[in-house]
Amino acid sequence: MHQCRLRAIDEQKHLVEKAIEDIQLLGNKEQLDALDDMLSSGSNEFTGILKALRSELRNELNLHAVTGDLRFYRMQRS
Repeated sequence: MHQCRLRAIDEQKHLVEKAIEDIQLLGNKEQLDALDDMLSSGSNEFTGILKALRSELRNELNLHAVTGDLRFYRMQRS
């Protein structure tokens, strides 16, 4: 069980690193600024990047802009 959990954590780290690489390669100025803010602060808070991605996606889909905070739901382990 312990090895499976470590493998899952390694996979999650890889996916996060890949997402950061993709933003650096393909992101617009707002996304790059949000990423730079996160990385330079030493934080792992992705809210700014998610807001920038949401903004661009909604624009591309011709949806109305939204400005509210993102809310997250995390299930608790039992």
